[in-house]
Amino acid sequence: MAHVHDLIPWNLPYGVGLSLFYNQSENFQPAAQRVNHRGRTLPSPTGETKDWGFLVSAPDNKYSFRLNWYQSNVKTASYGFPSAWAIGWTTQMPWAYAKKAQNKVESFAVSNWNPQGGYSWQPGSEPYPGGDGQTWTEQQVLDAFFQYFDSLPQDFIDAWNINTSDAQWMIPGWPAGVGYQSPVGMTATADNESEGVEVEFIANPTPNWRVSLNVSKTEATRANVGGDLVAFLEERAEAYNGPAGSVRLWGPGRSYVNSIRSWFRSYLWGDFQLAKLNEGSDAPEIRKWHANFVNNYSFNEGRLQGTFLGGAARYMSGKIVGYPIIDNLEGQTDFIWEIDNPYMSDGETRIDFWIGYNRKLTDNINWRVQLNITDAFADDELIPINVQPDGSYGALRIPPTTSWFITNTFSF
Repeated sequence: MAHVHDLIPWNLPYGVGLSLFYNQSENFQPAAQRVNHRGRTLPSPTGETKDWGFLVSAPDNKYSFRLNWYQSNVKTASYGFPSAWAIGWTTQMPWAYAKKAQNKVESFAVSNWNPQGGYSWQPGSEPYPGGDGQTWTEQQVLDAFFQYFDSLPQDFIDAWNINTSDAQWMIPGWPAGVGYQSPVGMTATADNESEGVEVEFIANPTPNWRVSLNVSKTEATRANVGGDLVAFLEERAEAYNGPAGSVRLWGPGRSYVNSIRSWFRSYLWGDFQLAKLNEGSDAPEIRKWHANFVNNYSFNEGRLQGTFLGGAARYMSGKIVGYPIIDNLEGQTDFIWEIDNPYMSDGETRIDFWIGYNRKLTDNINWRVQLNITDAFADDELIPINVQPDGSYGALRIPPTTSWFITNTFSF
């Protein structure tokens, strides 16, 4: 920080004070053990922050105005990917049912059947229907799946504890597909980038009266979402978009919606696509605008001497709670999220009040009692946490309620 009056040989007009500041720092976060999808240790997140601005103050600091800009970047930050568990599920489950089909056990032992869609099946001859009009024979499906499965790195198989024993696939029904375990500490990563501006005005019109206003705007985006998980999921999507994805779960007579391709898209690929589409867009959990206003007055003489009272207003703008879906413009049967037209929650305003009294009990003991009322005008309207693609609420939370409390303090 540099005080301009210390750098120039003359005084600024009207006794105004002007200070300039700049700061740059680097740091890292000693995170608990984190591993990637192959069980390999991930480096700790690292960050870099820059902030700069100026402060203008009136004589005797009765009024001050501060303007501050900042930029912050965090590399390999942990990224919440709730459907990551499905990486193991979409590996173990299709393997188990491909082995059942290969060995003609359970429902795969039948000689013919008529699945939804009108296809008749003879072992190794009639086609397995895909979801996009393509068809393959059962043997083509199994050959393609095992070729993909055998290409998976051994450390991935070990990290997820994928069980490839005969005893596993011979377990009757779906339990054959749940022998895996997620790696302890498995984490997806992303690079977080944020920038913003903050304005603060403080006024002390009289020795007893203090007013402050703080307004900030933050814009945050993500890059490199998924880290080294991206290439793995894209390879899986490519494989499962082909014949390998037509492995039928639960039995050969099931329709397309019970292929591993369909379950992969529903459980894993959809969340991943949403995360990648969000790259460079506003981070959904960030509220762009914040404002805080505080007003406090103290009585230093007269019958109310020692009494003080005040109030505060806190405002947060709305945030992204979901996205609508639209038809894929590339003509696929799947839908895509309309990232540029998100569902937004309403802004929130909270009002607080307080009143108190303080006095010296002795030369060394000071007493202060204060009544605080938080969220004085709270209502009971539920607040959306997330919204479904059709605009209906996915989850709601109970809003804060009006509360009050008294503090009683003795200081020595």
